[in-house]
Amino acid sequence: MSNDHDMEADELPPIPEFDAKRTRRAVRRGILRTAIVVVALLVLVPAAVVTGSSLLQMRGDRGLRMLDVAGTALRVAYPGLHIEVGECCDTDVTSMSFTVTLSPRRAMGAFFTGRGFGGVTRTIEQDFFGRLSPVPLDAGSMGTTLNQALSYIGRDINPKEEMRRVLKNLPKSLNGLAVVEFTRPLTSQELSAFAKKHDACAGQVVYERAPGSTPITWSEDYRTIAYPNDGFGEGGAMCSERSEEVLKDFRFWVEKRTDHDAVNIGRVGLKFERLRKAAKEGLAYGFVASHAVERLASMLEDPAVRTIRLADAQFDLNR
Repeated sequence: MSNDHDMEADELPPIPEFDAKRTRRAVRRGILRTAIVVVALLVLVPAAVVTGSSLLQMRGDRGLRMLDVAGTALRVAYPGLHIEVGECCDTDVTSMSFTVTLSPRRAMGAFFTGRGFGGVTRTIEQDFFGRLSPVPLDAGSMGTTLNQALSYIGRDINPKEEMRRVLKNLPKSLNGLAVVEFTRPLTSQELSAFAKKHDACAGQVVYERAPGSTPITWSEDYRTIAYPNDGFGEGGAMCSERSEEVLKDFRFWVEKRTDHDAVNIGRVGLKFERLRKAAKEGLAYGFVASHAVERLASMLEDPAVRTIRLADAQFDLNR
């Protein structure tokens, strides 16, 4: 037994002498490998979480739906503003968002007017569960001159006689942005006939009388998303003949809204029941006109017009 044990011992390799330098290098390599693994985990795990969250939040048509609901509802809620909707969507672990640029609607044709000039940018955010955060627009956003003119519909402010004197004292070629209020609400066919008679463009139509507050309006440029086969933007008619298409487009958008959408519309500051009622009735209480003072004065004399209220006026410096 002892001989066998001695033979096994002779076959074992000799134990190397302790090398401090090699030991330190081995320890450093181990620490470096551990650090690389930790850093990789710190970088890759959050990236994977964000990517996974983004894929979940953007699944299906959630991004497009967010633009369609929030972007369009903002334009209805703030008709006195040009609202440019950015691309969708920026995402993080818990939310998705897009930006909007806001600028007051002005009379057309003047220098330094138009979409986006002097605008401010705001971020519209939706949480992981599809609920909009409170929209970050202050009360000043409602204080445009066009919003004010719209809130006067149904009130005894700026009667016809007063506006006749105002328009008479303005240059005929001055471009005016105005709200035309009707004596009685018109059907879409009657509105088209009125617009055609005066060679006017009734593109932004007022579908509600809400004295003292902003009424429900609709314009074809409110829509942020076009759905397949809905006919959006394919009417091809002259602007003076588009009233029926405007109403059809308004009703189409409202009918597509779900209870979930209605909650988000409320976050924008609109009551969905008001939208539904206005779309169902489809009556035009007025429209926003952007024409020369001479044409506005002509419309003012029409018995169908209760009054016209100027919101802005500019000379066309391009002429």
